[in-house]
Amino acid sequence: MDIVERAINMLLDGEIERAEKQLKKLLKYRRNDYRVWFLKSLIEVKKNESKDALKSIDKALDLNKKFVEGWILRGKILRKLTKYSEAIIAFKEAIKIQEEEDFYNDYEIWIEIAATYFDMGNIKKAFEVAKIVEEINPMDTDLEQLMRKLNKKRHHHEMIEEYLKIFKL
Repeated sequence: MDIVERAINMLLDGEIERAEKQLKKLLKYRRNDYRVWFLKSLIEVKKNESKDALKSIDKALDLNKKFVEGWILRGKILRKLTKYSEAIIAFKEAIKIQEEEDFYNDYEIWIEIAATYFDMGNIKKAFEVAKIVEEINPMDTDLEQLMRKLNKKRHHHEMIEEYLKIFKL
């Protein structure tokens, strides 16, 4: 395991300060390593610095356009910034790379897409995408949680439509 991987693991273990120390060293000597910029972006996400995180992940993707995890992180950051259409494009790019490279097709990316459509208020599209995930892994807990939200929102919309019909609005 190299220093970048160790720093990422530190961050994932909640040791943000140690990961940041390593990042400072890495930025001096390995500025052309896409994983260093990925680490920087992850740290910025943890610190709720989404705009900076987006710049860092874009730098990582400039260095490695086929970096699936980078595209996924970019989508999550854009979603947090409410740039939903751009987020969906990033998630779909990750799926495209996985398919081109014959990687395992990560159904969790589809969950991210469905959740993004939900955040956009496009419940119908969110359901369509969630059905794709359901075919791949019907027992996924993230999918179950999303489906509960979708069903609740759909029920709410149906009640409003019924109210409008009753009062002919």
